[in-house]
Amino acid sequence: MVFVIVFALGLTGTTNSGGAGKWTDELNKHLSGAKEVIILQDNDKPGEDHAQMVASSLSELAIPLKIVRLPGLPDKGDISDWLKNGGSKQQLLAL
Repeated sequence: MVFVIVFALGLTGTTNSGGAGKWTDELNKHLSGAKEVIILQDNDKPGEDHAQMVASSLSELAIPLKIVRLPGLPDKGDISDWLKNGGSKQQLLAL
């Protein structure tokens, strides 16, 4: 779902199958050559842990990376909730 949402905003995005905790180092190759990686963390403990795990795994690529916690998310919320509550592409890019 995240991929569809960011694509609809005119941005490039990806996700991994299976949800939080399912990222593997094998997936890093798909981001090789990226100029920057922004991880949009879900608003719960599994989302936070997953974001940290992905960031740690991607560190081997030496790509600028940051984790963004979207403001005002409900518990267990994600970018889809943030957009439904008035978030915009411009606000996302500013974060």
